[in-house]
Amino acid sequence: MAPIGENSSSREFEGFPLARVGWWIAVTLLLLAGLTRARGAWYSYGLDGYADEPEVIDPALRAAKGDFRPERFLYPGWTSYTIGATYKVLDVVGFGGEAGFLPEEPSADHFVVGRLVVFATGLLSALVAALVGRRLFGPWAGVAACALLLASPEFVSMGYIVQVNTPASLWTALAILFSANVYRLGRRPRDYVLAGICAGLAVGCKYNSYPAAFSLLVAHLAAPRDSRGWRHPWFVLGAALVPLTFLLTTPYALIDFERFLESIRFLNQVYQDQHWPLHTSTSGGSWLNYLERIWKAGWPYELSVAALLGTLAWCGKDWRRPLLVLGAAALNLGFLGFYKVYFLRHLLPVFPPLAVMSGAAVQWAIDRVDPSRARRVATGAVAALFVLGLGFRSFVDTQEKLEGKTKVDSRQAAKVWIEEHVPKGARIACEERSPKLEGYELVAARSIAAPEDRTAEIEAKADWVVVTLMSERLIERDPAWAGAREVYERFAARHELAAEFLGRGVDYAGRDIRIFRIVR
Repeated sequence: MAPIGENSSSREFEGFPLARVGWWIAVTLLLLAGLTRARGAWYSYGLDGYADEPEVIDPALRAAKGDFRPERFLYPGWTSYTIGATYKVLDVVGFGGEAGFLPEEPSADHFVVGRLVVFATGLLSALVAALVGRRLFGPWAGVAACALLLASPEFVSMGYIVQVNTPASLWTALAILFSANVYRLGRRPRDYVLAGICAGLAVGCKYNSYPAAFSLLVAHLAAPRDSRGWRHPWFVLGAALVPLTFLLTTPYALIDFERFLESIRFLNQVYQDQHWPLHTSTSGGSWLNYLERIWKAGWPYELSVAALLGTLAWCGKDWRRPLLVLGAAALNLGFLGFYKVYFLRHLLPVFPPLAVMSGAAVQWAIDRVDPSRARRVATGAVAALFVLGLGFRSFVDTQEKLEGKTKVDSRQAAKVWIEEHVPKGARIACEERSPKLEGYELVAARSIAAPEDRTAEIEAKADWVVVTLMSERLIERDPAWAGAREVYERFAARHELAAEFLGRGVDYAGRDIRIFRIVR
């Protein structure tokens, strides 16, 4: 199927069902998702949430007060500056009352606002995925891409956390969209410019998002040549805008270049040399580990099969389109796989392209079912069944995780119990992510059982012990924690279990917490 030239308006799909209403179906899906899921941003309100959130929130608050110099370069600046601009607007409109919304230290409300900003970028990513699918494959592909991305457990769950991966997904998807315009609508200068800017903003969110620029290269080389030639200068401009935009979003990378390089070396060392429980490959590279995580949790099972089917089916029709969509994703996976430490969230920008290709499979199937496109109601019903069949299990899993996340945090319940039953001044040993306690003599211990057995030390120093790691997956699965289960069981057998708060969405959000009274 030949690309459409600049002078032939995009009419290839006008005869399709949903050619005109697909946009509004996608918008409706986004509104429903926003109205029903935004409450997840209040999880663990007032408590420590995701460990990396302060790395984005703290510079965001400083930026809102006019200090744009980062203390560390763990992340580029664009996400923090975006959230900081939101803080500034809220302060101007009086959201914080007489005290304002720009205090010295961030409050729980600052974390909620930051999460809502990230949540909004996740919703917009689904909308952009719909536009990419519509532009390259057809309206059913667009609607299906939007719906399936909103069903992805990993993509949705990360949308409630202040982090840079979801915003990077949005700008990567936008770079693909404008590159698709170059390919489908002709080499319009504005599409080159916008694709380059969006790719630069993707890098401005997350350093390893530079493959977002690859889609523009594919589009430029694959688009049909018209009477005005290849327009190489516009491609050069678009490519040049990638690093320029990055430097505009993270200017201190140039101003304080030595410290920037030092941070990059530190990040490289973290992911290459350190050991992270359940997130470290034993083979050196992590390509297979990433693919396994995508298959099981990121784009699970039938969704991955659909993405593969869509890729193969459309490669037979026009291989340039799948390459334009998946090229950046493949490069991202290829780069991250060189490191032995792997986290699925780092591949979040891969999910919108996977959604588009899963939608392409739906479009291909609909074309086979109703090639005449005459029975529009019947075709719509079949398409809806396809999408429902692909995304139902993932959607149910996503909603269950949301319901569990919005329950009262187990740390809140444990704190109330301790304050009611444990006398002030008592000695309490607390494992990581225990409730914040005041008026007690606290003994800090990441774990009482691993990597070494500290139970004898803890029994001598504490009267009560708050255990948070006894039920965690790493106890069973990480070799560094081998034997920890037996240590916990022996400890539990020696002492009194005074209270238990089941997390993980069972009774509470968060971890399981057990409070033991030391028996002497």
